[in-house]
Amino acid sequence: MPSTRINNVEDHALVVRVVDGDVRAFEAIYDRYCSQVLTLAMRVTGRRSTAEEATQDAFLTLWRTPGRYDPSRGTLKAWLLTVVRNRSVDLLRSGARHAGNVEFDPILAERLPAVEPTEPDADHDQRRHARELLETLPSEQLQVIELAFFHGLSQRQIAARVGIPLGTVKGRQRLGLAKLQRGFVGPRQPALG
Repeated sequence: MPSTRINNVEDHALVVRVVDGDVRAFEAIYDRYCSQVLTLAMRVTGRRSTAEEATQDAFLTLWRTPGRYDPSRGTLKAWLLTVVRNRSVDLLRSGARHAGNVEFDPILAERLPAVEPTEPDADHDQRRHARELLETLPSEQLQVIELAFFHGLSQRQIAARVGIPLGTVKGRQRLGLAKLQRGFVGPRQPALG
């Protein structure tokens, strides 16, 4: 099949062909989503080499076990982004433990809501809700969160760019993410007992 025609095939049909070992279908998926997957990995890891490794691992997961993708749970794009986000966090955790030179705040990572594949309408509603929640943050917290998650800067880079101490950046990020998390899941319920 000519490459222009395979690029017009829907994701689900491409995945079915990947299950059958079709390399060209896999390449079409890779071409379609690689830049978005890599961008998310860069935002999570802050390091090009780690982001590339996470991206490679996400696509290898699709190639080796395409049956793990369930179209009834969401889009292929959402599934790939979930896989790369989880792999990026895993790489950061292992790098922080073994290399000791990766700037990573495990408490911060735990506060990030897990990305679950959702239906397209739910995706739109979640994005709208996220934008509304971001608008409620104080400008100082919003600034550090935007620099970290939308520009891929590390906490040290944010401190240098904004001209504030590293501890202040960490504090603002934690407070802002806690507010966002409460906005997504609602207020915490008191423990029973």
